[in-house]
Amino acid sequence: MSSGPEQSPDATPGDIIPATQAELNKLVPTEPWPDATLVQQVAYETGYHAANRLWELQELARRATHDELTGALNRWGMRDAYGDIDRRSHTAKGATYVLLIDVDDFTTVNNTHGHPAGDRVLRQLVETMQANARETDITARFGGDEFVLILPFITGVRALQIGQNILKGMERDTLATVSIGIGRASLLGALDETLAQVDEALYAAKHAGGNHVAYIVDDELR
Repeated sequence: MSSGPEQSPDATPGDIIPATQAELNKLVPTEPWPDATLVQQVAYETGYHAANRLWELQELARRATHDELTGALNRWGMRDAYGDIDRRSHTAKGATYVLLIDVDDFTTVNNTHGHPAGDRVLRQLVETMQANARETDITARFGGDEFVLILPFITGVRALQIGQNILKGMERDTLATVSIGIGRASLLGALDETLAQVDEALYAAKHAGGNHVAYIVDDELR
């Protein structure tokens, strides 16, 4: 049996070798092992940077599809979301209705109360739309003071009721009223065609003096 660490090259597995502190110094590396806290810090920072980079990528993706002022989807985000609805429409029950919403006399709101007040009206409109919509519905800023609410798999009467609730909410709680056009997407064709025809309904609502809902007649809404 070996008697000391200096003879360890001749030791065989199972041998027991007693060693003094001085003898141990010959076996143990003189450089200290990495501090456990340092290892943890490196792991933490590596994970932090990876998580931060993931957040940056997610934020870029969100900004590409969302309106910065209101948080609603922008045109590109709306089209992507509508594509998902269109693909599901072959198996789901109910129609898809589109609401085109425009703030009445928005220029007057800005000129009278200032642009921050105008921005607040736009944010309040999106909040009112979302408060009356379902999680599966699509709220989007179409441009300027014009917004779109897409209601998949719903009845025409319920879509009309949602439009009415948005009208009432804006009149009651904000500086501005809105006009709304409503149409059934499945009858009007692709999204662009639907929006073009619903825009005519919106024009009719504004021509009636604003603060109106105008709808396109279908087999349910007459």
